[in-house]
Amino acid sequence: MIILITNDDGFGSEGIKLLKEIARSFASEIWIVAPDTDRSGAARSLDYPVKQSIGINQHSEREFSVSGTPADCVIIALNKVMNKKPDLILSGVNIGSNVGDDICYSGTIGAVMEGAASRSYTENYTGDNMSKDEALKILGLNPEASQNEINKAYQNLMKLVHPDKGGSEYFAQKLNAAQEFKPSPNKKMDWKFDGITGSFDRESIQRGYKVYKEVCAACHSMNRIAFRNLQDVGFSEEDIKQIAASYQVKDGPNDLGEMFDRPGVPSDYFIAPFDTKEAAAASNNGAVPPDLSLIIKARHDGANYVYSLLTGYQNGEHDENDLYFNPYFSTGRLAMAPPLSEGMVEYDGARQATVENMAYD
Repeated sequence: MIILITNDDGFGSEGIKLLKEIARSFASEIWIVAPDTDRSGAARSLDYPVKQSIGINQHSEREFSVSGTPADCVIIALNKVMNKKPDLILSGVNIGSNVGDDICYSGTIGAVMEGAASRSYTENYTGDNMSKDEALKILGLNPEASQNEINKAYQNLMKLVHPDKGGSEYFAQKLNAAQEFKPSPNKKMDWKFDGITGSFDRESIQRGYKVYKEVCAACHSMNRIAFRNLQDVGFSEEDIKQIAASYQVKDGPNDLGEMFDRPGVPSDYFIAPFDTKEAAAASNNGAVPPDLSLIIKARHDGANYVYSLLTGYQNGEHDENDLYFNPYFSTGRLAMAPPLSEGMVEYDGARQATVENMAYD
């Protein structure tokens, strides 16, 4: 398999080095053509022909940096640098997440969009299905491989490409063909906010906030949500002030040039549970928990998917890679342990804190 790698963080970024290491597991030939500087936020824009000329610097036989955007890099790779068409184009590993509104201006996404525009080299790897023989080839196995050999090779490669480990969810899904796994269809729930006449159930959302605060907030951030936004779902101004004040916010510098901690105010945003992605990964089996601010918009079939995932764990056991089986996750295995259990949150009123009710709220 011939692979082209690019990114928007620049040729020297740590993410592109990691992606190269991952690609070595299944590629026969790797090309890198990436911007010479950080071009985050470039989307699918082009410097050429605006700049009339684009500088190309060759670092090794198959590694080049380009004084252009990520989309420029893909065009130059395909039409000038490479002597053959790639089977697959990988973009990343990105510094920070590309979810929700971010995909509109992400240079990382812009590069793969430019690549997808040329079907000649993407069609073999953009279909919904990959044959078992194709998946076995990626795993480095022949069609006669035993199930034990398949399982072992699958687990080893999943350690590198699993989306919970920072890898590609799309590529991990394709490898599932080797084990013939297909995720279960999402459960279809009756949501009051569905449709043009739908409306939010404020009591349900307030219970959902309680679940987030007491369970999810230990690992997941809500960086795009300000405390004052809680007023939109029925919290009073006094409630919001108390919630905000329960957090310590780093502010400053003060008159002495020092940063300091202060109680939160309604205009502050929710405080993330970890200061860095590295700290988050270290506490969560190598996986960085996704920010939940836009999680419904960022996942296909939104609320149904999240509900299905939260209620879909078969048991609390994990495999040798510390991944938990869940038939609604794209690869069937994820790093997050079952987060909800019966009665772990105390609801006011008659509603019972079952796993299903907490997931719904």
